[in-house]
Amino acid sequence: MTLPDWFLASQRAFARADPAEVGAGLHPRVRWLRRALGSLSRSWTLLLDERGLAARPGLLQAIDPRAKVLGLGAVILSVSIAPTVWAPLMACSLAGALAILSRVPPSRLAPALMAALFAGLIVLPVTLNLFAPGEPLLALWPPGAAGAHDPAVALTKEGVLLALRFILRVAACTTLALLLAATSGTARLFRGLRTLWVPRLAVMTLDLMVRYLEILLRAASELHLARISRTIGDVGSRADRRWVSAGVGALYRRTRIMAEQSYMGMIARGYTGEPTAEREGRMKPGDWLFMAAMWASALAIQLPR
Repeated sequence: MTLPDWFLASQRAFARADPAEVGAGLHPRVRWLRRALGSLSRSWTLLLDERGLAARPGLLQAIDPRAKVLGLGAVILSVSIAPTVWAPLMACSLAGALAILSRVPPSRLAPALMAALFAGLIVLPVTLNLFAPGEPLLALWPPGAAGAHDPAVALTKEGVLLALRFILRVAACTTLALLLAATSGTARLFRGLRTLWVPRLAVMTLDLMVRYLEILLRAASELHLARISRTIGDVGSRADRRWVSAGVGALYRRTRIMAEQSYMGMIARGYTGEPTAEREGRMKPGDWLFMAAMWASALAIQLPR
């Protein structure tokens, strides 16, 4: 089912609204609820508008999903095992070029930045000589040991390079995966995975996960909207915490029941676990050319040592 343009336009307008303008004149707690509702609506809009992005004219949109899986998968694998910092840098440049040629908006790639920041927090201790001994770059402790050759705690060259390589690797792999999903659409992507002999159980699990995520975001958005419509004045932080704790349990119960009902409805209509998209025909010369270019890029990534 294709959603009408007026519905998607209204959802995008609300999702892009400035939180300060949306909550102007309201209590801070109500503004916080409005910001949360805007974030949920934005995530839901991205799921609903997935086919619109995959239908846009662009480089990756014109490529067969099977060629994209094999080509971009080879680049992701090459980046994952590359031992140098230059490899993820080259992969990030390749991902940026593909995003520009495919007309993918930066907002769709924002999760890659969040993943890189989270990876940086995880790998931050590796930069210290306590975990990665090496050449000191910056002495941290004791404070007067700036010129010491062996400070107690310091940033090391080897640790910084290791952390930088890990962060860039996460950013490159996440961006390439987002490009693959955003320019293919879940139905065509899952059909392509089945064509490449991916087990049906794995594809069905991914399909049901996407469907449950849609139900979860919709239910959470409705829950926040109901709370906003019933909030008058300041109810206190204790009541807010009580509502959040109760809302999590209610959200889980509601979405679990809705997911079970949706699955039973799918079974009643003949769902067998196979993707609903039509089978792809033979790959065109452009698909083979793209796959060969990605394989060549994967080999080139391994060259710098």
